[in-house]
Amino acid sequence: MNDPKATTVTGGSFRGTDTLLAGLVLSIVSYWLFAVSLGTVAPAVLQALNGPYADPAAKTWAGPLLITGRAIQGLSAACVMPATIAMVKAYWDGADRQRAVSMWSIGSFGGAGLAAFLGGLIATTMGWRWIFVFSIVVSLVASLLV
Repeated sequence: MNDPKATTVTGGSFRGTDTLLAGLVLSIVSYWLFAVSLGTVAPAVLQALNGPYADPAAKTWAGPLLITGRAIQGLSAACVMPATIAMVKAYWDGADRQRAVSMWSIGSFGGAGLAAFLGGLIATTMGWRWIFVFSIVVSLVASLLV
């Protein structure tokens, strides 16, 4: 408790660990995997939902559902990005903070490019629905690490 580098959190002290940092970075990558990938395969999704053999009832709600989903993704990004960088600021100090911010930046900016590539690869080889499966798996791993 007398360590000036430690951050007081609800009566105790906690310092950031590599495990927490990996969880934060994966949570950002998970967001990008879902958001960017879904954006690149949106035509395939709409064709599957609104195609000639699609359920006529589905044609009426597919567009508004996708638009609402994208709005919710934007809200989640508005929560995930500032929350994770705030945790980096709170739990790391000095050179460790510089390293943590660098890793966070790699997850933020590199994750967007990686997600577009992996999402396209997954959609091409396995089908667009598998993007959701991979996003869920990455989210669960991130949750366990955090």
